[in-house]
Amino acid sequence: AFSPDGRTVAAAGWDGVIRLFDVSNPRRPVEKARITGHEGQVQAVQFTPDGRTLVSSGQDKTIRVWDISGPATLVRTIQAHDNLVHGISLNRAGTTIASASWDGSVKLWDLATGDHLSTIDPAPGNFESDAVAFHPDGRIVATGADNGDVLLWDVTDPRNPVRIAAATGRNLSVHTIAFSPDGKFLASGGGDKTTQIWDVSDPAKLRPVTALAGHTDTLWSVAFSPDSRQMVTATTDAEVRVLDLANLNYAHHTWTVWKLDYDKRGRYFASVSSDGTIKLWRPDDRHAQEISTLPKLTPDDEALTVDVHPERDVVFGATMAGNVLWDVTDRGKPRELSRAVTGSQPVVAAKFSHDGKMLAVSEDSGVIGLWNVTDPANPVKAGSFAVPKTYTVWQVEFSGDDRTLVIANGRHELQLWDVSNPASPRAYPALHTDDNLNPIRRGGQAGREEVMTVVIHGNVMAFANSGNSGALYDISDPAQPRRLGTLPNDGGPLQRLAFSPDGTLVAAGTTDDVIRVWDVRDARNPQLRAVLHGHTERVWGVAFAPDNRTLVTSGVDRTVRVWDIDVEATAARVCATTTAHLSNQHWEHYFPGVEPRPLC
Repeated sequence: AFSPDGRTVAAAGWDGVIRLFDVSNPRRPVEKARITGHEGQVQAVQFTPDGRTLVSSGQDKTIRVWDISGPATLVRTIQAHDNLVHGISLNRAGTTIASASWDGSVKLWDLATGDHLSTIDPAPGNFESDAVAFHPDGRIVATGADNGDVLLWDVTDPRNPVRIAAATGRNLSVHTIAFSPDGKFLASGGGDKTTQIWDVSDPAKLRPVTALAGHTDTLWSVAFSPDSRQMVTATTDAEVRVLDLANLNYAHHTWTVWKLDYDKRGRYFASVSSDGTIKLWRPDDRHAQEISTLPKLTPDDEALTVDVHPERDVVFGATMAGNVLWDVTDRGKPRELSRAVTGSQPVVAAKFSHDGKMLAVSEDSGVIGLWNVTDPANPVKAGSFAVPKTYTVWQVEFSGDDRTLVIANGRHELQLWDVSNPASPRAYPALHTDDNLNPIRRGGQAGREEVMTVVIHGNVMAFANSGNSGALYDISDPAQPRRLGTLPNDGGPLQRLAFSPDGTLVAAGTTDDVIRVWDVRDARNPQLRAVLHGHTERVWGVAFAPDNRTLVTSGVDRTVRVWDIDVEATAARVCATTTAHLSNQHWEHYFPGVEPRPLC
């Protein structure tokens, strides 16, 4: 442990000795004191905020308080637990000690008197409590135990702790836990060799941010830098790893984020979530900064879908209470333009045409409405048509020339419509996906697939069904779509697809929590380009920025993440910063499709 002024380090271990080092010159640490008194191993040490007192715990089931303002002197021994005391933490005021023991309990103590204040049972049963940490504000305690549970407790009244949040089973066992100094993050690590990072900006809601793998053995220690920008982990694999938290590249809603749509000039993107909101975000060097939330039409309104105009600073947002075209010229203060886009049922899908003159909306009743939005403040209904109300139409897409509208009807087919004359839409023959994609076998029989997602670039259409298949089609002749190639996928079903603006890449969010990116320059032979890990639950939203190399994603884990998917640039950065050798197998894993090269 470091002293608050950073000039002293306390170190202890198996020999039962606590050593104090002067690290004023970090290159030449000097041992300045040895403290003995514990019987057996010393498990934890921590300084008080004034740096004059050191608290330690050990295998002998005790907590010891030492005055180190001069020669080290034992102030107090607390007979704390019925088994070794593995973890201790002090609140910022330096008045309360929290201790975690292999007897399964976490206890709070008055530092000044040694009095026992309360006992927390974070893991009922025969589970050991290994980890405990105070939040910087001193009112919250986090605990971790061998059953993998991470719990948050309100200890505003230290004699009466109240559990306020819980996350179970994220780690095989939790041996270490720490809050970032700014109070925004909590990190836990343990027997599954990973570090789980949580967003605790609202302590009542533990939001998983990411799970970081890489260690090959049990993780025993985690710590944040004073500015909360870096985190260090250590394990019994003899490795210490440093993580730049700026690269977590996520933002969040409070519930599943269903859809994303990017401004075609790359200045912002929009998201819609089951938390009932539509938000605008500013991408900032691989990070998403929330700009604003579109005003709700009623206090309990629920957002359904969103789409960004391709030419103007206009966003269409559909909610249970109504549909609004918003002027977002000032993205911090969206201004309502019109509620004229109406129907008999809520709008669940919407898409602007590429020229921005038309808006297609899908009502839950199965009616597709076509609206002239040349003047977004005064939209005019130009036409409509109905589709069989067997399943809800969750997605509508315009072809590159805006003459064809493709709808995924949620059954087993794609419907293509000629909308060159919106007043008189004309249906083309349906494209039955069962004939083109491998069906899932249900109950021993081939079942019909639901078309989950469709996306178009120019005359090339990509779609995927509720299996794990995806396909590319040439729709230059909408009456006779022509099969091109298949998106190779050995993972979970594809939830949502997105083309890069230049049409060379297709990205897909999946049910197995990853994003897959294919190179489709040869549409007859798409090649998997990258697999992006970071989401902790299924991925629903994907959207490219205009630069073709930035991707934003979202999903059930409530986060919005920003990725740099320029594999060549990533490989170059690795080459420029390491002398390590990568085997051909490792190279192909990390940089699929990139020619191996000697590292710098």
